Order: sequence, then C-alpha cells, then structure tokens
Amino acid sequence: MNRPTKILQSLDGRRQRSQSRERSFSRRGRAREEPQWHIQFNTTLPVIGAMKDALAASPVTLVFDHFGNAKEELGVGQPGFSDVVSLVKSGNAYVKISVTAAPRDNYGYFTPFAQILISANVDRILWGTNWLHPNSVDGSTSKVTPLWQVDDGLVFNLLPIWARDAAVWL
Repeated sequence: MNRPTKILQSLDGRRQRSQSRERSFSRRGRAREEPQWHIQFNTTLPVIGAMKDALAASPVTLVFDHFGNAKEELGVGQPGFSDVVSLVKSGNAYVKISVTAAPRDNYGYFTPFAQILISANVDRILWGTNWLHPNSVDGSTSKVTPLWQVDDGLVFNLLPIWARDAAVWL
C-alpha cells in the first residue's frame, strides 16, 4: 500500500487529525509533480469527501478505484459521491468504473453511477476488473481465502448501457 493511500484510509473515524494528514498529503504530492506520476486510491467515499479540498488542489493526477467504493444500495446521493464526480469533472481525477467486493447476480445497479461519471468527463473514466478478485471477507491480511468467482463479462457487457455512445467504449 502506498503511503498516501494509507494516510487517507487512516482518516476513517479520525477526523480530528485530518488537517495534518491533508498537509502531509499535499507535501507528498508536491514532491511528485512530474507528469508521469499518479496517486491511486482504494478508499471510501466518506474519506474522499473529507479530503475533497486537498484532493482538488493536488498537483498530481488522482485515480479512484471502484467508483470510489460507492455502495450501490445507497445510490448516487450518498455522501462523497458528488465529490468524486466534481473531481472527475474538473479533470483532477480519474475513476475506475470497476466493481469490487463479492460477486453479484446483477451489476446493473451501478448503471446510474457509471452514467453520471461518464457524463461528467468521459476522458477521465477507466474500466478494468479486480481480477483475480481477491477475497478478504473479514478484512484479514493474514489468512488465505478462496478467490471470489466473479463473471467480469457481466460487467463488461454493461458498457454499452453505461456509455451509450459507442465511440466511448469501442
């Protein structure tokens, strides 16, 4: 795990130290101002929301994994999602429209998330899978668990629905 991600993840539930962590994040970003650098985040929407100003001011390109780890059952109005959309719209961040967590029978629940992000700034959208689909159900990093059996084709087949313009996904 790279250091900035660890800093952001540690913010969950510890907002009293967020300002010092934001300053630390900004210093690390300035040290990496060369265009080929980016900072990739596998964090949560509440963390992104709490750091939106520092993230917007980042001199380094940002990449958020898995729709910013949006929870499909909470919908597009959940706290932090609009902050991801703003960062993508401004061009300060990319977002991966890839689905994480356990296998699902229906990935269509992510359609509104994908459509909003694509319409915000199609040039800042990345698609990928989480293949091999690691499984750490209880968050353990010390025990090996079977890989989740996810059909990436089900998600891939949604691209024409998520991005209606074929030029986007061809």
